Amino acid sequence: MTRIFAFIRKIVFAILLIRLAAYAQMPKGWDTSDARSVGLDLTVTRTGKTSLHLAGTDAQKQTYISQDFKADRFQGKRVRFSAYVRAKDVERRAMLMLTVDDGSDGDWMNNRPIQGTVDWKKYELVVQVPTNSIGIEIGARIVGKGELWLDSLNFEVVDMSVPVTTPSPDEFRERLKLKLSRQPDQPENLSFAGPLLRSRTFIYKTVGNLPISADVFRYEGDAVQPVVVMIHGGALITGGREVPEWPRNDLVRRIVDLGFVVVSIDYRLAPETKLPAIIEDLEDAFNWVRSQGPILFHGNPERIAAWGGSAGGYLALSSGHRVKPPPRAIVSLFGYGDLIGDWYSKPSTNHGKNRPKVTEAEARAAVRGAPVSNDRQRQASGGTFYVYCRQQGSWPHEVSDWNPFTEAEKFFPYMPLKNVSTKYPPTLMMHGTADTDVPYEQSRLMAAELQRHNVEHRLITIDGGEHGFGGGDPKAIDAAYSAALEFLQKHLKN
Repeated sequence: MTRIFAFIRKIVFAILLIRLAAYAQMPKGWDTSDARSVGLDLTVTRTGKTSLHLAGTDAQKQTYISQDFKADRFQGKRVRFSAYVRAKDVERRAMLMLTVDDGSDGDWMNNRPIQGTVDWKKYELVVQVPTNSIGIEIGARIVGKGELWLDSLNFEVVDMSVPVTTPSPDEFRERLKLKLSRQPDQPENLSFAGPLLRSRTFIYKTVGNLPISADVFRYEGDAVQPVVVMIHGGALITGGREVPEWPRNDLVRRIVDLGFVVVSIDYRLAPETKLPAIIEDLEDAFNWVRSQGPILFHGNPERIAAWGGSAGGYLALSSGHRVKPPPRAIVSLFGYGDLIGDWYSKPSTNHGKNRPKVTEAEARAAVRGAPVSNDRQRQASGGTFYVYCRQQGSWPHEVSDWNPFTEAEKFFPYMPLKNVSTKYPPTLMMHGTADTDVPYEQSRLMAAELQRHNVEHRLITIDGGEHGFGGGDPKAIDAAYSAALEFLQKHLKN
């Protein structure tokens, strides 16, 4: 028996050495943003040989691999860059890249980003190379957290009959018009005068040795302003308060430009912390904004709204009945009010399809340790544990320690769907009809309950929108966000 265990240890050690050796080298000709996050993978491949692996570990950073070469041989020709790509838990977006002359022309897959988890799939980018081009760049990029594997890469000249994948002039013009619709009519602040946009981090509570923080965004000054409490998603298991790509984040800037303070909060995460304590953090965060906001960042304690997406949408909806007094308005993006329905308490076919089965050992290794209030405090991402929960149908039990079938009543005090009353705050919801993570039906159920109690509400539907609205019409999505901002103005300023 001792010899068998020794043999097993040698095998495991050899596999680890192979993987580490792969990550100790970069393929010739390629450049990367972070050599520690990019490398060869001998264990996950499509062809059985090797693949290139990119790991995005920071919600606010980009991880990429690329190479540049001269365009001389390809001037005036049409070229195609293709690769088989496998994606895992891409929270924001990922893409292949084929650009000409340092990005002045090319395809970044902006109109068809890779999101979520996707099994091996072939992607093709086709670009017309101008006759005076100097250089070409190919590669791949992850924005935020997630993983990519690349295999069977190919670059070739194609016939002029092959359509380019770059946006047409009309498509580009429409996107530009959409972007410029929110911009001023002329240049402004050329002297750099006026208030500065600042962000500060505060600890709003401490549990044992664990500080729980909030980031505050506002223009400097003493004006008392309404507050929008922004609550991150991540299934109560992963994520954090960090605003992606700050200070370029369009949503936060649009909210702050309306004269609001944005407070983005952390809260303790499951499974290390269970549901009642997570909701306690939500309540304490609002109490802190109300009691300390006027002192720390000139927040108006009487004009507070909640805004959240996915599990953050659930928490925003929960603030409507758990926070006393409740916020004046709630915005929920692809959120939910039910915790024990079949969609959460039975195995999800969407999370088992086109993705490897997560073992219990893999899942629990990712969340083993002391309580955390941000996924960055873990050694590994909690996303692996979440996928395991959805594949097993064990999410309700894992975040609460309660059985959703025999102890359903224990969940009821924490379910917005069970706690709507005539005193519930005005609510705006946005949801995509093709959402495979949180079913569109969840927002429809909340809308029906709000209607039953005569609560002011609106459900904005994004046709064909996935979780996060991917695949939806950009115009419809932009209009939905604009409607949400108007909703905030109505209830926080009027």
